[in-house]
Amino acid sequence: MATYRALITADVPTRAAATLVGIPRATATRKPRTTPLPAATVVPANKLGPLERARILDLVNSPRFVDLPPIQIYAQLLDEGVYLEYSFSWGPALLTFGATDQSAE
Repeated sequence: MATYRALITADVPTRAAATLVGIPRATATRKPRTTPLPAATVVPANKLGPLERARILDLVNSPRFVDLPPIQIYAQLLDEGVYLEYSFSWGPALLTFGATDQSAE
């Protein structure tokens, strides 16, 4: 990059300077990043714990619910007055334990 900048200050056109140095002109003229890269992904405060994940997996694999998608299990349990974590949070829990998503069939 120092060579490219030296050529530019010597009034060499940007296209010619980039060709001489062997880098794409877009790379050479790109402004440096002013903001730092984002930090590592933050774990959500409401992430399911291992016991909650195991409870959901046991429930989903029970004979009563084994052939139902999670949203129907969730709805049936709500009708009975049983509240578990929101059904969309079940996806990562099921994938962690090796269950597959068969709702697309």
